[in-house]
Amino acid sequence: GLTPEQARVLKLYHEGFGRAGARLDDAGRARMAEIMERLATLGAAFSKNLLADEADLELLMDDRVDLAGLPDSLIDAAAQAAADRDDDFATGARASAGLRHLRAFQTRKSDG
Repeated sequence: GLTPEQARVLKLYHEGFGRAGARLDDAGRARMAEIMERLATLGAAFSKNLLADEADLELLMDDRVDLAGLPDSLIDAAAQAAADRDDDFATGARASAGLRHLRAFQTRKSDG
């Protein structure tokens, strides 16, 4: 026989296979394949749209205090991006696309 732990693992695997469609008939498996294909398509479209939306976002850093905690490499990249747009980095560096990464490093957190 199985130990209680082994029986529990067996039960969980059995349930998992059932949820994954192992007990479905051919029509059910075909329908699950259609659903999974649609989910993959929607997931890819969502990711593409999210990246497109984030590309337009900017984080305005009004002064050097806003840069506290950021690695020099990110500060340098923001400064270069500002220079490429003819922005004055001293009064407003803008960093697009990786806002969540920038905010993870910042020691000063503002609203938003």
